[in-house]
Amino acid sequence: MMSDPAQGTSITPPDPAVLRVIRPSASRLTQLEDVFTEQLQYEIGSLIPDLAEDDWAFCQRTVQALLWAALTDEPAHVAAGAMRRLGAVNRVAGFPDSQYLGLAHALLRAVRELTADDWSTTLGSAWISYFQWIQRQLMTGAQQAPPPPMPTDAAGRPPGGRPEPEDGAPEPEDGEREPESVAGLLDEEDDEDTGYARSRSR
Repeated sequence: MMSDPAQGTSITPPDPAVLRVIRPSASRLTQLEDVFTEQLQYEIGSLIPDLAEDDWAFCQRTVQALLWAALTDEPAHVAAGAMRRLGAVNRVAGFPDSQYLGLAHALLRAVRELTADDWSTTLGSAWISYFQWIQRQLMTGAQQAPPPPMPTDAAGRPPGGRPEPEDGAPEPEDGEREPESVAGLLDEEDDEDTGYARSRSR
């Protein structure tokens, strides 16, 4: 187990034996990236029919990120960080945490369909183990992300009008921010910049 310097959390890397099994398969799939994306889109259509966002964009970034993570020689915390950022992007885009199991099933079906004659019990077990690791990273990233923005009306207010301030405190004028909020936003920017450019995610 190792620590992720950017997140300050412990990461169990994928089993090296699992990566040795799936890497030849992942390498072949990189040559079929668009077909893989299309197949994943098809599988998700039957397993997660109510995907909130454009499913092609979701499938494309998922395929690119998981193939990169399977083939990269970067340390485990870098690969995990890329997948966690993908989980955060998914959360902001509206992908529900409860559907990650369905995503793992869809990925397995898509890989099996495209692997065809090369599929085996050993390869299937290795992909399942890898998808479990990916799922943990995606869900961790989703939990660390801010929630999706609340819907607002044309004036930028929540439905039903602006909520009353608590404890009778005066509301800030438009354009004002509490100093604590500004400091928090700066901290978030610093956190997001840490190590981001080192990893490719979709």
